[in-house]
Amino acid sequence: MKGLAQLPRLLEGARRSPFRLKLLNLMLGRVIPFNRPHGVRIIALGDDWVQTGADYRRRNHNHLRGIHACCIATVAEFSSGLLFLSRLNPARYRLIMAKLEIDYHYHAKEPI
Repeated sequence: MKGLAQLPRLLEGARRSPFRLKLLNLMLGRVIPFNRPHGVRIIALGDDWVQTGADYRRRNHNHLRGIHACCIATVAEFSSGLLFLSRLNPARYRLIMAKLEIDYHYHAKEPI
């Protein structure tokens, strides 16, 4: 948990600098190895919002050549968890997801 204690400071730096945003994405790729092969990344950050995404690439495809529903859910979970942890002290709290419910409205055929 020692690395996550620095998260608020890293997020603040990433809000101001594209270089620090890139460094934060590299660090989160190491800390959350499940997201790395799918290319889940932070695109932009604000004080009370976050924009994340994943590439439209073969690894993220389903059998219909769209982005797999689980990849979309992973991006949503990453966004909400990051925003939630930005408001809490990550050294004191650990997030454990109990339930995830998503309604899909259409097929993703481009980067999300």
